[in-house]
Amino acid sequence: MATTSPRYQHSTSSHLLAIAAPSPRFAQALHQARTKAVRLDGRPVGRIVQGDCFERRVSRSKHLLRYPRPAWACDLRVLALAALMGATRVRVVDRESGETWACDLADFHGPESFAVDRGWGVQRGLPLTAACWTSRRREMRAEHGSS
Repeated sequence: MATTSPRYQHSTSSHLLAIAAPSPRFAQALHQARTKAVRLDGRPVGRIVQGDCFERRVSRSKHLLRYPRPAWACDLRVLALAALMGATRVRVVDRESGETWACDLADFHGPESFAVDRGWGVQRGLPLTAACWTSRRREMRAEHGSS
């Protein structure tokens, strides 16, 4: 005789327990448990992923500095908070293109960085031309000729 439930099936004859695959909601909750939100003044501004990486998801058209040169900038308080939470790297993910830029958190305080204050708090900018950035572009299906 076997008993059945949505979560598991138990066969008394073989004593095997088969567990169903986790639901998408459970997978999302598990992912959120592995990441820590970084908040500034109560607003989420990024998250700590993979234990030591501060990740920001931004829209290039809104958040990329254009003057004095193209750069990603980050509030000094956010950088300090991320470092206190264990981050040693920064990753910026563009929501629009899927492109990802990554560097060491210390590079935001290095010789290629510069100070920015445009009314949103004191920030440090790091030009896209800085040697410390590594960039990866998500491959679009259109580039491969499939629909």
